Amino acid sequence: MILYEPHPKGILIEYKELEQTSSGVYLPNGTQLQDLEEYNGDVIVAVGKDVENYKVGDTVMFFPHSMPTSFEGKTHNGGKQKYQLFREGDVCCKVLS
Repeated sequence: MILYEPHPKGILIEYKELEQTSSGVYLPNGTQLQDLEEYNGDVIVAVGKDVENYKVGDTVMFFPHSMPTSFEGKTHNGGKQKYQLFREGDVCCKVLS
């Protein structure tokens, strides 16, 4: 259970460490440009009420220039979890398989 409701056009995912390539592109930790096909995307854990194209549970990929808001928040059981909040327009594709 997520304790946060994103901005009406916002998408919330669980945070993943990023690494910056020599060309300045940020990738999930351990992912190299030549093996991006191994990156499976990020699973959406919450969406704002006006998000039209995506729902909780969808796996998506974001444009490299996206600037998410990252924060550490509480979970329903009192623990802590890191999250990233993107705008719906930051999604470059939905992963279909």
